[in-house]
Amino acid sequence: MRSPYIPAALVLWVFACANACAADTYSCEIKERLLLNDDGLVRATRILPVSSPQFMIDKKTGNAVGEVFGPSTWQIVQQGSASTSLVSQGSVTTVWGPSFAYKIIVYTFNEAREKPFVIEDRAAAGVFGIYSGICR
Repeated sequence: MRSPYIPAALVLWVFACANACAADTYSCEIKERLLLNDDGLVRATRILPVSSPQFMIDKKTGNAVGEVFGPSTWQIVQQGSASTSLVSQGSVTTVWGPSFAYKIIVYTFNEAREKPFVIEDRAAAGVFGIYSGICR
């Protein structure tokens, strides 16, 4: 008969893996969306185009995953450090339309635990949007 208890080594391994995985990624939350209007001003909008304003970004590869991006291909432009931002670019090509282009900039040089970020969203039909928020 098997013991109903989980071996201590397995528990330690799970915690070690969780910490290592978390160390390689940022968990981010979008706090605001801005759109460029016809009058040349960037204004806040309360409407987010996604139901979940959260995403994750890999610190080493720049790969970002979240509902805001859909299926995307990512390329790291600059790895973040104590003196530079993490910069990654992504694109999505759909069957029915043009490619969407994203640029994520995470202020990794910020000494606080929470790192501000901004996303440039150069979507179809010439719409330019900006998302901002915090990564942890």
